[in-house]
Amino acid sequence: MSEVSAPPRIALVTGSVPPAPCGVGDYTAHLAAGLADLGLDVQIVSGTRWGIFEYRRLADRLNALRPDIVHIQYPTIGYGLGLAPQTLAMLYSPAPVVVTVHEFTLAHPLRKLAVLAFAPRSALLIFVSDHERSAYVRASPAARHKSEVVKLASNIPFVNSGSRDEYRVVYFGRIAPRKGLEDFLHAARLAEGRRMPFQFEVIGTPDPGQLAYFTRLRDGSRDIPVVWTLGRPPEEVAALLATATYAYLPFPDGASERRASLLAALGNGALVLTTRGVYTPDELTGVTIFVKSPSAAVDQLNDMSGRADERRRLSDSAVQYARRFSWPEVARQHLALYRGVWATAPRSGYG
Repeated sequence: MSEVSAPPRIALVTGSVPPAPCGVGDYTAHLAAGLADLGLDVQIVSGTRWGIFEYRRLADRLNALRPDIVHIQYPTIGYGLGLAPQTLAMLYSPAPVVVTVHEFTLAHPLRKLAVLAFAPRSALLIFVSDHERSAYVRASPAARHKSEVVKLASNIPFVNSGSRDEYRVVYFGRIAPRKGLEDFLHAARLAEGRRMPFQFEVIGTPDPGQLAYFTRLRDGSRDIPVVWTLGRPPEEVAALLATATYAYLPFPDGASERRASLLAALGNGALVLTTRGVYTPDELTGVTIFVKSPSAAVDQLNDMSGRADERRRLSDSAVQYARRFSWPEVARQHLALYRGVWATAPRSGYG
């Protein structure tokens, strides 16, 4: 890129790409499409080997592309425990390296150390929520002056629904531990015990390596009214969310802006029952219904079943809130950050 005003060439580095099940992989694909719509030359750099000794191979691939910015998405399922992304951030010099940190607060302590390794040499760190950035900066104060927040958009499109099933309650998200799915199934069991007319549906895909967990939950729920809808494409997921009246998303750490599944449900007009946590934004008050337990969720389902006007009001508020987060806006914010990095970050060039 000879001038700052010219569109930069971007290499997006990710361990997972669709159709592999990984939320960050989906995010990367959407970001690439949004940047391409702005006229940028975008290349996704992925693969299957991410050990520390793969750095040279990765650097050679990037050198062949000659990007103006190298942008790492981290973590992804595909990286596994590999440290090639960290090595790239520390050693690569022909172009500035930007890193988007998608998860820090909930990471295992060893994973946190791996994420903190990006801080010293990266030209810029991007976070998907204010609380993730704040937690990272507390652990690495030097990151304060080279970090920004670009909030998530939904990986699932938003569609209009002509009608909704009044008694349908959905869960949408990754099928993995610590995502709240056990509480959803417990609510289904409670509703069945009370002879309530609700039908519960799990929409998602089991994480790789979590098939035993998925099988245990599915087999344990055969005696309750739960439908498992797995591996559906984004457009079909959108239609399923848009025809459900309720979504119960009991995040163990509370609803927050880093939950793309929450945005997907809200943007498709589902009335979301969820949990409040220390990172839950005030703006979700009046947009969702906060519940503290599966029993409280079932009580709310019972209460809302006779209040059609209130359900419509909350559904409309949900859609308005979610539409503030769009991929074109995410791409525009990234372009502005790229220009700033290109104007100020040192680089050795490609010779």
